[in-house]
Amino acid sequence: MILFSQCAGPLTIILVLLAVTLFAAVRTGRRWLRLPAVFLVPALLLTLYFFRNPDRPVTAVAGSVLSPADGTIADTAAVLREPDGTGYRKGVAIYLSLFDVHVNRIPVSGVVVSRVFQKGAFLPAFSAGASRKNEYLLLGIATDQGLLYVRQIAGSIARTIVCHAQVGDSVFAGEPYGMIKFGSRVEIFPPGDPERLVFPGAKVSAGITELFRYEHE
Repeated sequence: MILFSQCAGPLTIILVLLAVTLFAAVRTGRRWLRLPAVFLVPALLLTLYFFRNPDRPVTAVAGSVLSPADGTIADTAAVLREPDGTGYRKGVAIYLSLFDVHVNRIPVSGVVVSRVFQKGAFLPAFSAGASRKNEYLLLGIATDQGLLYVRQIAGSIARTIVCHAQVGDSVFAGEPYGMIKFGSRVEIFPPGDPERLVFPGAKVSAGITELFRYEHE
């Protein structure tokens, strides 16, 4: 499935440019004006590919925390200062390349209790500085294990964060809730001290890969 509602802007620009160049080529008889189509058609296909949203079977089990994004584990010691200023917690950072699915999914069922947007820089998403300096949206979800945070971080190309989840919403593991356009970074900070199941360099899939596991009684 293609998220046409999200790619309408870039898709419209590419289609207009393609139509104009082809019309000019036909109108003037100058075949060289068709050359831009050599670049515009691949750009069109890449845009459609980027905004894909494949169906995913939900694999959540009691005590598990799923990956909120497709991509590669960039860091297993990402740091978040508690919003109430009481301390810090560590989490996992996921880097999304242009070729990963960019739809973000809820990592564990619960209720959204906070949503904070912070303006910032647009450093490359794969850099460690992106976590501290870049523009982000931090979502807080109250779960059976405690308060979990997911941070969507914009990159140097990705400058639009989409988050449909609102405070008060009941959300479910594996449910799509947003995306970051054209390359990005997503960080997740679970409560307590669950077992971490992934390591730097590992490939993960949103709603499928288990990142953490709590002991289930």
